[in-house]
Amino acid sequence: MEDFKQIATEARKKVLELICSELSIYPDRNDVYEITLTEADFKRQGLGFDEACIVLGDLLEEKQIHDYGRFFDNEKGRGWCASFVTWHGIRNNLSASENQEEGFSPALYDIEKGVLHFKGKDILISARSNKTRAQYILEYLYAQEKPADQHFYSEINETIFPDENHDPRKYYRACEAIATKVLKTVGISDYLIFTSGNRAFVRINPRYLA
Repeated sequence: MEDFKQIATEARKKVLELICSELSIYPDRNDVYEITLTEADFKRQGLGFDEACIVLGDLLEEKQIHDYGRFFDNEKGRGWCASFVTWHGIRNNLSASENQEEGFSPALYDIEKGVLHFKGKDILISARSNKTRAQYILEYLYAQEKPADQHFYSEINETIFPDENHDPRKYYRACEAIATKVLKTVGISDYLIFTSGNRAFVRINPRYLA
């Protein structure tokens, strides 16, 4: 029973993190917004669609979200989606102190060595002699005052490769490569939160920052 409760709690945190990430683009905290999360969004957090929908059902009963519905998006090819209306106050359900474990140590990136220090492990982002896009992304994020905010691929590209035509797919693949290395090394699936598309962004999960 305790194991089930822990799994349910972790699933709730991950769903809330996705919702908070979507809400962070809206400056007005006194309004409500319609959010749509896709099967791929939940998968990046290590959640199945049905598992995530159980959490959304709980949030609906708690009146944290409204007008909740599920649909299959054939037109845009997004697969199963969940849409609902919520407000900025739901962010209060996920405080930094709630997410930081005892003996918490933040994830730190060594720019010179291209190594991510995380959960007592040294994760080499790339063994190649030339700096990779994945390394540039982490370097950019850790140089920001708020790496947990949404940082659009287009803005990163403009900063790092100003003469290169922007291709969001390259950034998505690079983020995916980072996430895969982290997952295989320390078993954490939600270190990076990232999306796809023309207005895609990446952010570091605030639960792993100081």
